[in-house]
Amino acid sequence: MKTALITTVAVLAWAVTGRAAEAETVAPKVGEPAPPMTLEKLLQTPAAAKADWNSLRGKVVVLEFWATWCGPCIGAFPHLNELAEKFKDQPVQFIAVTDEKEPVVSAFLRRKQLKAWVGLDTDRSLFKAFGIFGIPHTVLVGRDGKIAGMTYPMSLKEEHLNALVAGKPVNLYQTSTKKDLITAGMLPGTDQQSVKPMFQILVRPSISDTVGRSQGNGSFTDVGATVVSLLSSAYGANSARMRLTCEVPEVRYDVVVKTTSRDDAGMKRWLQRTIEEVFDLTARCETNEVDVLVLRATGTKNEALTPTVSTGGSSGMAGPGRISAVRQPMKWLASSLEIQIKKPVVDETGFTGEFDIELTWKNSNDRLEQIRRLVEAVREQLGLQLTPARRTIEMLVVEKTAR
Repeated sequence: MKTALITTVAVLAWAVTGRAAEAETVAPKVGEPAPPMTLEKLLQTPAAAKADWNSLRGKVVVLEFWATWCGPCIGAFPHLNELAEKFKDQPVQFIAVTDEKEPVVSAFLRRKQLKAWVGLDTDRSLFKAFGIFGIPHTVLVGRDGKIAGMTYPMSLKEEHLNALVAGKPVNLYQTSTKKDLITAGMLPGTDQQSVKPMFQILVRPSISDTVGRSQGNGSFTDVGATVVSLLSSAYGANSARMRLTCEVPEVRYDVVVKTTSRDDAGMKRWLQRTIEEVFDLTARCETNEVDVLVLRATGTKNEALTPTVSTGGSSGMAGPGRISAVRQPMKWLASSLEIQIKKPVVDETGFTGEFDIELTWKNSNDRLEQIRRLVEAVREQLGLQLTPARRTIEMLVVEKTAR
C-alpha cells in the first residue's frame, strides 16, 4: 500500500532545514528514552506549565517540529488541532517546537491557531537531540517517557493516540532518516551512494512504498508516477486540460531525470524525450473554444480563504473530499478544482497575492453529484462561485508517436 497521498500533482515533502551538518546526527530509536527536553521558552501554556520529562511523566507527548516558513507544517495544523481537541481531556500533551525567535512566532500565532504548547528551541538543541533535519516531523513519546514513534503529522491518527494512552504499542509509518526523503535526481534510499551520476535517465515499474515528486536545479524524481502525471510534469498541463487520443499505460513508474542543466526547462525537454521513447507518446498544444467553469468572487467574505500566514514556504494538497493550501495563488486553486471536476476552470476572481485555503466536501463517485457538491462547497466555504461558460484555452493533445 502506498504510504503517501498523491496530491494535485503529487507531493510528499519535508522542508529541509538547511543545517547540513545536523543531517549526520544519529536519531534516537523507538523504544529508547526521549532525550532531555531543552527549550528556552514556552508559549501558549498555563502559568505553572513545565516542559520536562519529569513533569510530563504519565502523559503521551506529541512533539511537532515546525516553522512559520514551512508550508507543509502549516498545512498539517487543522489535522493536529482536530486531534488536540479530541484528546484535550485525556493525558495527552501537544508541544510544537520551532527554532525561530519569539517575535516571529508570536506574530504568527496571533494570525493562525495552533492548539498546542509552543516551545522555542532557538539554539536547536532539541532538533539536534532528536536528529531532526527536515520538517514537519512528529515524535511520539509514551507515558513511560520512551519514544513510541517518529512520523509525519498527517500519518498520526486518533487510533494511535488511543493506543498510547492505553499503554499499547502503535503501528504507524515511521521515518527518521534522510533516505526517506524524495530528492530531485534520486530515488529514496540512494542518497548514500558514494559516486552519484552526472547525467541519468531512469524509468522502471514502481517498486517503492513511497509516493511523491521533487524537482529542482535541472533534476526531477517522480516515485509512483502515472503516465498522465508525467505528461503533466513535462508539459505543464494538468489532466483536465489534456486530450488523450490513444490509450496510455495504467502502471505506476519510478522516474528519474538528472541533467547537467541548472534550469527546469532543460529537464522538461529531457522528460518529454523520455516519454516519447519509453511510451511512444508525443504531445502538441491546440487552442480551442471549450466549455469551462469560471471562478469568480461573490462578494461574501469567508475565513476559509485568507491571506497567507506563512513567512516563506508554501504547500498544496488536493484529494478526495479536500483541498488544502498554504501560500498559494488563485490559479493554483483553479487548477486543483479542475482536476477534481475533470473540466477546465478559469480564474476570473481578480484576486492577486497568495492565500491559505481549506476546502472540504463529501466525495461522490457520481461525476455530476461531485461537481454539485464541490460548487456548493466553494460558494459556502470560500465565498467564490463556479459558473459555466465558454472560453478559448490551450489544450494538450497527446498522440501515439508516428514511427
